[in-house]
Amino acid sequence: MQAAALYGLAAGIDNYSSGPLSGAEADAADIAAALEAAGANEVVLLKGEDATRAAVLDAWTDLLSKAERGDTVIFSFAGKGSAGTDGPAYLLAGDTALSRQDILTRAKQADARGVHTLFLGDASFGGDLNRPVSALDVQLRQAASESVADGTGEAPIDERGFSYGSFVYGAAPGGAVPEVAIGSSRRGALSWAFARALQGAADANRDGAIDDHELRRYLGLAVGALTEGQQTPHIVPNRLTPVTLAPVSRDGNVAADDDGPLRLAVIGEVPPALESESGIEVVSDPGEAELIWNRAEKRLDHYLGGQVAEGVDRRRLAPALAKWKALKRLRLRAALMPAPIDLVSGDRLYGDGDFVQIEVLPGRYPYLTIFDLSPEGWVVPILPADASGADKQWKEHIHQMFRQSSPPNGALHRVVIFSKSPMTGLQVALKRMEGKGATGLSEALAKAFADESAVQVGIFPIYSGQASGQASGTEPSALAP
Repeated sequence: MQAAALYGLAAGIDNYSSGPLSGAEADAADIAAALEAAGANEVVLLKGEDATRAAVLDAWTDLLSKAERGDTVIFSFAGKGSAGTDGPAYLLAGDTALSRQDILTRAKQADARGVHTLFLGDASFGGDLNRPVSALDVQLRQAASESVADGTGEAPIDERGFSYGSFVYGAAPGGAVPEVAIGSSRRGALSWAFARALQGAADANRDGAIDDHELRRYLGLAVGALTEGQQTPHIVPNRLTPVTLAPVSRDGNVAADDDGPLRLAVIGEVPPALESESGIEVVSDPGEAELIWNRAEKRLDHYLGGQVAEGVDRRRLAPALAKWKALKRLRLRAALMPAPIDLVSGDRLYGDGDFVQIEVLPGRYPYLTIFDLSPEGWVVPILPADASGADKQWKEHIHQMFRQSSPPNGALHRVVIFSKSPMTGLQVALKRMEGKGATGLSEALAKAFADESAVQVGIFPIYSGQASGQASGTEPSALAP
C-alpha cells in the first residue's frame, strides 16, 4: 500500500505599511524546513513580496489538486490579520488579502475528496491578550480592519463540518497574537511550536506521526509556555476520534534555540555592575528587552506578561533577575517537552482574595519536582516535601492544588518537572535556596538537565494585580500544596 503523500505551503510577511513584524518570514522558513525534514513530497515557501494573494492562492489550489484521498496538505501563514469588512482575512504582499472564507472554500472541496488539510494562521484580527499589559509596546500580529477583495460571496463555512480538515488559529475570536522572544529573536509562538511539532515534539505516542489530538495538546501547552499564558491557540474542529495529520521528522531531532542572555532595559541610571553580570545583556531600547526595570518606580515588568514585581530596588533586583534567568532556561524546555498541566481558573490577572485552581496530570515520567518562584525571586520547594519523598513515583496520580491570591503585585511561577530518574541534585539545591533568592538556580537547572535529559516541564504563570498593605519582598509568596 502506497504511503500517503504530504504537501506543504508556508507563507510569511514582515513588511507591512501598518508597521513591520520581526519574525513572520522566519516562521515560514522554519515550517518549510520542518515539512521537508518530515519527508514532504513538495513544499512551497513564499516570503515577503513574493507572498501575494495570487501566488498564495495558486500554490494552495495547485497542492490541493495534486493530493489524493488520504494525502495531507498543510498551509501555514505568519503575518498580520484583519477583522475586515468582508470577514477575517490574512494580509498579504502588495496590499492584497486572503479571506478565511477563501481558505475554507478550497479546503471544503478537498475534504469531499477525502484529502486531509491543515491550515495554521499565526495572526489575529483585532483582539486582546489574556491579561492587560500596561504601557508596554507589544507587537501584535494584527492590523486595523480593512476591506478584503475577491471574497467568495458564499455563506460562511463552519469548520466543525469538516471530516478531515483541521484549522489552527493563533487565538480564539477576541484574542490576540503577539510576537515573542525565543532565543535571541522575535518569532510567532504558534509557528515556532508547530515547526517543533513536525520535528516530533508533539508525537506523544512515538508512532512517527502526529494527529489532531496530539497537536491540540502540544500547541496549547507550548504556546502558553512561550507567551507567559498571554496567548491561547484556537483549534477546530474538536473531534472524538483523532485524524492523522502528518509524519514527523525522519531524524527525530527536535531543534532548540539557544536560550541566550536575559535582555534587560533600565529606565533610569544603569548600575555599572549590571553591564558585566553573567547571563544579563543590558539593552538601551525597552522594545528589545525581555524585562524592563523602572528604577525610580522600583517596578519590574516583563515585556509580554506585564508587571512581575514591585518594590524592586537595586538590592532586590538580583534575586528577581536570577529568577528570570532560570525561567528563560525552563521556558524552552516547557515548550519542547511540556508537562501536562492546566491553569483551570484561567490565564488572567488575579485580584486579592481570588482563588487559583491548577491541575497537574500524570506525566510521561514518574518522578516529580515542584517548586515556586515568588515575584521577588524567592525559591519555595513544594515536592518532594523532604528527602524521603525523592524516590516516590507520581505517575498514576492527579494533583489538584488551590491557593488564594495574595500580594505583592506581580508574577508568581509554579514550576513542575517530571523526570525519568529522581532529580536529587536539583532538589538539594532548591532546599539550600529555600526562603532565599534564586541566585544559582539557572546553573543548577543546567546541571540537572545535563544529568537527566528525559524530562517534561510545566510553568504556571500566576499574575496578581491588586495592591495590599503588606510590604513586598518581606517573605516568600508561595502556593500551599
